[in-house]
Amino acid sequence: MCRRSDFAGGLGKAFQIDVNGTKNEMIATIIGLGLIGGSFALALKDQGLADRVIGVDRDPAHAAKALELGLV
Repeated sequence: MCRRSDFAGGLGKAFQIDVNGTKNEMIATIIGLGLIGGSFALALKDQGLADRVIGVDRDPAHAAKALELGLV
């Protein structure tokens, strides 16, 4: 089962995934890991709204920095 939720007017998407019927894991995907996307990823993690955050950015430096900081 997969249920979709929208966060903050479409800045990110989140999915609850039923893995083998045992746990619903909230996974959020952030497109753009600059100031706004990175802050959004951090807030999702800090508030416990996402178990996993997946980040995508066209600038490899932004993606590397987000990984380094533990945002995604």
